[in-house]
Amino acid sequence: MNTSDPYGAPATAAESGIWFTERMGGLGTVYSMPFAITFDGPLDDAALAGAIRQVVARHPVLAAAFVERDGLPVRVAAATPPLLTTVDLRFDPGHAPAVERAEIERPFDLARGPLLRCTLIRLAPQRARLLVVAHHLVFDGQSTSIFVDDLAAAYAGEVLPTLDTAPDEGPAELLPGAKRFWARHHTGGTDVVLPGLRGTPGTAGPGEAVTFDLDDSLWAAIRATSRRLGHTTFVITLASWLLLLRRYGNETPVIGVDLGTRSPAQRHHIGAHVNELPVALAARRGETFEDVTTRLVAEFGLRSDADGLYRYRQVPLARAVGAVRPAVALAPVTLGYRRREAAAKFPGLDTVVDWALPNHTSRGALRIHIVDGPEQRRVSLQFDPGVVSRDDVERVARDWRELLRAVAEHPDTPWHDLPFTGREQSPAGEAAISAPPVTLPQLLAEQIGRTPDAVAVEHGPVSLTYAQLGAAIDALAQRLRDAGIGAGALVALLARRGVDALVAQLAVLRSGAAYLPLDPDHPSARNTRILADARPDLVLTSHECTSVLPAVDGAPILLWDSGSSPAGGFTPGRPAHPGECAYVLYTSGSTGQPKGVQVEHRSLANLLRDFRDRLGSGPGHRWLALTALTFDIAALELYLPLISGGTVVIAPPEVARDGHQIARLVADRGVTHVQATPSGWQLMLDGGLAVDGITALTGGEALTEPLAQRLAGRAARLLNVYGPTETTIWSTVAELPDAGQGAIGRPIAHTTVHVLDEWGDPVPPGLLGELWIGGVGLARGYLGRPGLTADRFRPDPFGPPGARLYRTGDLVRRRDDGVLEFAGRRDEQVKLRGHRIELGEIEARLLEHPQVARAAVVSVGEAGEQRLVAYVVPTATPPSPHSLREHLAGALPAIMVPAVIALIDALPLNTSGKIDRVALRARPVVAANPDAGVPQGDTPTAAGPVREIQQIWSDVLGTTAIGIHDDLFDLGGHSLTVAQISARIRARLGVELPLHVMYDRPTIAGMAEEVAGALRGTRL
Repeated sequence: MNTSDPYGAPATAAESGIWFTERMGGLGTVYSMPFAITFDGPLDDAALAGAIRQVVARHPVLAAAFVERDGLPVRVAAATPPLLTTVDLRFDPGHAPAVERAEIERPFDLARGPLLRCTLIRLAPQRARLLVVAHHLVFDGQSTSIFVDDLAAAYAGEVLPTLDTAPDEGPAELLPGAKRFWARHHTGGTDVVLPGLRGTPGTAGPGEAVTFDLDDSLWAAIRATSRRLGHTTFVITLASWLLLLRRYGNETPVIGVDLGTRSPAQRHHIGAHVNELPVALAARRGETFEDVTTRLVAEFGLRSDADGLYRYRQVPLARAVGAVRPAVALAPVTLGYRRREAAAKFPGLDTVVDWALPNHTSRGALRIHIVDGPEQRRVSLQFDPGVVSRDDVERVARDWRELLRAVAEHPDTPWHDLPFTGREQSPAGEAAISAPPVTLPQLLAEQIGRTPDAVAVEHGPVSLTYAQLGAAIDALAQRLRDAGIGAGALVALLARRGVDALVAQLAVLRSGAAYLPLDPDHPSARNTRILADARPDLVLTSHECTSVLPAVDGAPILLWDSGSSPAGGFTPGRPAHPGECAYVLYTSGSTGQPKGVQVEHRSLANLLRDFRDRLGSGPGHRWLALTALTFDIAALELYLPLISGGTVVIAPPEVARDGHQIARLVADRGVTHVQATPSGWQLMLDGGLAVDGITALTGGEALTEPLAQRLAGRAARLLNVYGPTETTIWSTVAELPDAGQGAIGRPIAHTTVHVLDEWGDPVPPGLLGELWIGGVGLARGYLGRPGLTADRFRPDPFGPPGARLYRTGDLVRRRDDGVLEFAGRRDEQVKLRGHRIELGEIEARLLEHPQVARAAVVSVGEAGEQRLVAYVVPTATPPSPHSLREHLAGALPAIMVPAVIALIDALPLNTSGKIDRVALRARPVVAANPDAGVPQGDTPTAAGPVREIQQIWSDVLGTTAIGIHDDLFDLGGHSLTVAQISARIRARLGVELPLHVMYDRPTIAGMAEEVAGALRGTRL
């Protein structure tokens, strides 16, 4: 045995990290490390049992357990030593897999031990299988080889020599260098893109595995490439996985790599001598695989003599980098690579070692385990079936093998040009970009001729037949003509939603001009800014809106109300052509200046004709119109029924904001078709809306699964629609529930969609890429912004000459069946309750406040529950959040005023010197004092649990400069810190806070709420 007492000492850094994450809860057997030896021949059971006892005696850590003392783990002797258990299945060998799985899935008791189990399964008189399951606290990958070698030697009758004690920690002098190294290389990245990935991987849980062997020819090519490039096969393997993740759309892929930490004196020691460290590398455009491997080795020091990863591999990341939160894996994808020599021989027996059996758990998104040995080159990909399917993981395996072969054969070829499975061959949608030359005024005139006496529009007590609507349109169009308005002109329209506004929009189109809607409820300053940018030829408004009429520079004003235009014929001038502008809508601008999108007649007509045919729209269909005129989707609900003989039912503004009143209006007026954002649908359903028999359209923001199920179960039809203003309202349609969760469907008529990578190349199905849209629906561009137009509307390399594509900034994936799934925004633009918001515009308005030095706005929360949070760095005199809200309310629509405004000392920056918005989104959302604007962290100490917990933090962290909203990990806390705080809370307050709760709520205020809830019996 070891000459020194192996028990009673504090756990090593590696053991402590494993112990902590195990205690966080919900980890199952993620740290179980099973392997098996199959024996053929006359196995001596007694000799095998004795050999196991010898191995345990040589490595006393195998007989250890770990208990908590003052919040820290201490290694102690297990209640009972590991023993060999025998299961006789000679008459039922088919039951062996079930026995093995049950044994692998049986959790360990860390405090009692033992943390090693050996089970001999007798399969036949001359065949047996030894299943060994060890906990990672006492075992690692290299320990498997040591265990098998020592077991074989002991079984052969050898006396295993005593091992000398060797220190488990790296020398303290390595810490300063490690800190410098990780300051340059630690990215903190936690996201990953994989084919078919659904949602965010959890820390750990039940899992499955895809296991395969690499064929001899491929591995021979890899070894040859390794020799040619002068790198180890581990470097070649790691670089290939980083490259594959890069091909999947990860800009800077991160892989957590298991690195052995044994010193030369520890090379025969069993135990947890391993450190998981993150490696992040972004392959650059034009680099070859040789370039990538060379840069990987150079930047991370993947040589024992280099100043890098290998030199500092003994230093835990949490000690070298502040603010590293404890987790079962430091990256969503982790890699364990083990090079093994031939297994030792057991005398008189033929043996086969399965070096790494799956433990039926998952760590993050993907756990890669590779065994490289003379008799076995096995790869196991462990995954969480809740976030990625087996089919998708099998595809990852195929893609990696193909990429591995490609880099082995062509290491000097740019990586982006290497063969890749599943490259997209063609866009989805109709290739033709032409559509029948028609305009909305033409389509409406045809419908008026077909159904002149049918009711076209209803608004409260007012209703108009098609003939009456046509007459009103002509009367106002004539007044516009008399005012010099015709084809090519732009008319700004300031009006509230109603019959008059509808008539006014259609009259402008009838005159040949385009309209620009303005919302009377928006701040006058915003409308003034839009008018100054658009420079309309005329401003059309009503007497009702004159009180909110913005400042107009140069454009004449025409006042108009229903009945103010005498009936009479319309003397048409030149009508607008399909390629001329129909309307201009201003959307939020990233520079702080709203931008005007110019939509042409042919684009609008194409959308209306598609949805008319798609929905079978016609007489008897009654469409609810409740959308603000400045929101582009209003055009569909207003115009589609009018070109197909239906009726528009306009909801008054006061009704449109009240779910109960909308529900009553829908029932009273017999509405058959409703279009709304998911937020709008939630409002209406909460108000008692009966959707039975209604055709429901939802779009403008992500549709949550519960809401989709609620609608699909009752509506006659449910369509999830998607499209930016720049591609004319809706560009794709998915019929639910058939299309599935997250689906935005396929393109509408005369529309093409492309899923492209950052260089504009198509990505394969199942992978994330940016959505580019082409076809008739594309807007002309941004009014007066040729540079921005050229940036967002690019020549279509896949289409005929003159074709264009619009860059949406949205991330999507195309399924194998061609259906698109929405995955989020690439930039910082967000959708909030259906409204597209550029966060930069809010930031620009905040920076206009004299007491604001810097500002950043982020969107937090899940889809359907998002809210805006503004972080403000004040000048010498901090403003109050109330004054900032008043300032924003005078310049922005209410939807753009953040729900929370927090004052902070400085905005976090990333390594590029840019605002770290990921860090901002991860901060606890705590508003500053509403009266004084006190920065987060300076709130006075409260009584009760807060006071006690603040004292505990001070004792553990060794400082009193702690605010109750400060993040523990931002203050340098780590896993052992949390364990100590937990133990002291238990001792002082009598409350056991699970470690995962402390991880989820790492502030004094958060922990105090949990403690208070526990004391009341109502933990949050």
